[in-house]
Amino acid sequence: MKKKRSAAPVVAAIVILAALAAGGIYLFSDNGASLRREIGSLLSTDAGTPEKKADSAARDGREAGVAHGGKAEASSPLSGIRKPADTASGPALPPTPADSAMLEGMYKSALASFELLEYDKTLRVLSDLLAGPVPADLRQRASKLDREARVFMSAVEGIIPLELSDFRNVVEIRLVNGNSVVGRILAETGAKVVVQEDYGIKAAFRREEIDRIDPIGADRLRKMKEAELDRFRKSPDVSRDDAISLYLLAEFCLRHGLREKVNDFLGKGFLKDSMFQELVYNEKCKRIYKQYLYYRGKKIEALAKKALDEMSARFPDSYFRKQAGKDEQEASVMAAPRKDPGSKPVPKPAPVPKPDPVPEPAPETGEEDPFGGGEDEPEAPAPKPPASGKGGLIDAARKLIADAKRSEEASFPGKPDADAHLAKAVAAYEKAAAALEKALESNPEHGEWIESQLEEIQSALYWCRKRTKVN
Repeated sequence: MKKKRSAAPVVAAIVILAALAAGGIYLFSDNGASLRREIGSLLSTDAGTPEKKADSAARDGREAGVAHGGKAEASSPLSGIRKPADTASGPALPPTPADSAMLEGMYKSALASFELLEYDKTLRVLSDLLAGPVPADLRQRASKLDREARVFMSAVEGIIPLELSDFRNVVEIRLVNGNSVVGRILAETGAKVVVQEDYGIKAAFRREEIDRIDPIGADRLRKMKEAELDRFRKSPDVSRDDAISLYLLAEFCLRHGLREKVNDFLGKGFLKDSMFQELVYNEKCKRIYKQYLYYRGKKIEALAKKALDEMSARFPDSYFRKQAGKDEQEASVMAAPRKDPGSKPVPKPAPVPKPDPVPEPAPETGEEDPFGGGEDEPEAPAPKPPASGKGGLIDAARKLIADAKRSEEASFPGKPDADAHLAKAVAAYEKAAAALEKALESNPEHGEWIESQLEEIQSALYWCRKRTKVN
């Protein structure tokens, strides 16, 4: 009996002719790989076996990657997960149990990076995870983590940890006067010890000032930092319990090395206000603007310019950058420090009459001096400060000025209780100015020195009061 011939070659020929009629170039391109295999399967007697179908599916995945600019080898954690075919033959296949386990592992990896504050790494892993088919529950969790990582990364941008935040090689220097300093020894000689404290402070102590030096372990230093955090939480700066207060607590923890608490505060702030990211943006710009005003008041022009440049680069369209531009214009036209408009006018002392100078006899030359024979008088020396230790208004003013300067140093924007210290500085400067104004009336012989001190005070008050008005 004659074997019946298969109709497959005839069908294949018809498909080839149809493809050529529609545009044969497609058949032999990379995108025509699936069609070529269909033709081959019709020509093969065992093409319909499960093994052949599996091989064909595997080739589909590899060739699809190459056709889209990739490599034949897998380069992504998702390369082993089933993806939609190039052809629109049907919906994407759901992940298998093995695929779901791999995706869950990727999510846990992203979460671990998130807890370490490695937000950029978190976002890279989540980008790979969400690129393919993902179970609905996992997609929801991954999308939420992606949003938080983006907001948190923006919130911590630009925050620089303090010098002792790594808890390494920290000591406590106990002084003979009963005070103590916590820091890291930078240099040590037989005569003195130089210490690095937080907030960029460096201090030097003579050996005779030091009672003893004790090392501070990481556990003890962490407890000290947590005690500082508890005190900060009770301060007026964060007493409102709003989104910004929570951000400031997160910033404090990051700067002081309490990294494990950062995400908790940021997460609460994120839930507290839907505008959390915008509020943080505004707070950061305000902080730099306050630093600019601080440096202006201290007449540290280089750092004032640096703060201004940072605002221009990071917050060019913000209100505070525009306000700083107005302050620059005001400062540029101030030929000398102006007296604060709220202060009382300073009375000038009555001029003390000076006796006419007795000219020295000119040498007898026999010629007449065409210019009158007298030399120009030398310039009067700068007024000397009055002696201290006599009590009275001048000594009281000196003490108030010293107190005001200490409070002004402690009011640097970003330090704990900065606003409270700023208020103390303003109050002390105002009292010092009032004492000097009274001293000017009773001590006219020191008038020039008192007026120079009043000008310095009014300049400091001008910039301090500008900071108190920033909300």
